[in-house]
Amino acid sequence: MATLEEVLERAAQRVEAGWTQWAPARGKPTPYGDVLSCADPRAERFCASGAIARAAMELVAPEMIGFGIGPTAGDARRDQCALASSSEMEGLAAEAVACVVEVLMREGQPHSLIAWNDWPGRTQAEVVAALRTAAERSRSMP
Repeated sequence: MATLEEVLERAAQRVEAGWTQWAPARGKPTPYGDVLSCADPRAERFCASGAIARAAMELVAPEMIGFGIGPTAGDARRDQCALASSSEMEGLAAEAVACVVEVLMREGQPHSLIAWNDWPGRTQAEVVAALRTAAERSRSMP
């Protein structure tokens, strides 16, 4: 089973590789835009919460990446496996978001990770730092 620290560190790595605001994830621009689900295999840049969700998927339920997208949509066996893993993945992602929000609240920041990530003037480095601080603090959590 993946740990909270692993999810937060993987999310920090995702944001370090590519960050976005105002969307969970983005890929290469297309005529239809570049906003994607964090589960989309084409996603290259992630907001803080999108990175956490993707990290939890990668570590707990990799079969969820691409779930319901493209030619694999409706594959009953794949859908069954994905749904079995989804509650553990969602629980770990929610716990990771709560951990980052706690870090932000201690610093007097907004109570919403999405609002904090999308705040004008927010930087990629600040988001990576918050995720890594939360990962470090998660080590001491019961």
